Amino acid sequence: MGLLHPSFAHYICCMKPNEAKRAWEFDPLVVLGQLRACGLLMSIKISAAGYCTRWTFEDLAERYYMLMNLKSWKNEVEAICLSILSNTIKEENKYQVALTRSSLERQS
Repeated sequence: MGLLHPSFAHYICCMKPNEAKRAWEFDPLVVLGQLRACGLLMSIKISAAGYCTRWTFEDLAERYYMLMNLKSWKNEVEAICLSILSNTIKEENKYQVALTRSSLERQS
């Protein structure tokens, strides 16, 4: 576990080119459905929009908690993240918040 813990997981997602699994046959609707189901299309759209850094609420709060004023501390991780983001990034179009994570725009 000591060796695995500091590493970053990378996944390879295999797509079936068709329902019959026949060689040299490609069904674009089948592949598109698989891409949507695994969330890959949303990841590509977020990256293409310039939101290249994505953090889970827990990771963002753990890394940047010191940017919060102690008086505005909240019990919910999502509320902590929203407070950190809104207090440190004044332009709301520079970040997005989803159900479980936040995405930050690349700094230029």
